[in-house]
Amino acid sequence: MSGVTVTTDGSDIDKVVESLRSAGMTVTQVHREIGVVSGTVADADRPALEAVPGVEAVEADRTVEIAPPDAGVQ
Repeated sequence: MSGVTVTTDGSDIDKVVESLRSAGMTVTQVHREIGVVSGTVADADRPALEAVPGVEAVEADRTVEIAPPDAGVQ
C-alpha cells in the first residue's frame, strides 16, 4: 500500500470519493474546501484511481526529513 493524494476537478466530491473507494482506495481524509482526497492504495490499483471521473491527478505521498535545530550544516 502506498500513500496518495488525489486532486479532483471540483465536481461532486462525495461521488468522486465513493468512486475512489470502489477503485480500491482507502480514504483517510477528504479536504472538501480544496478538492483533495488523501489515502492509501495498492500499487496495482493506482491506475484505476487515475481513470475515475472527476480526478485531475493522483500523486504519491512524499516524506521530507528535516535535520534537528542543533544539527550542523548539511
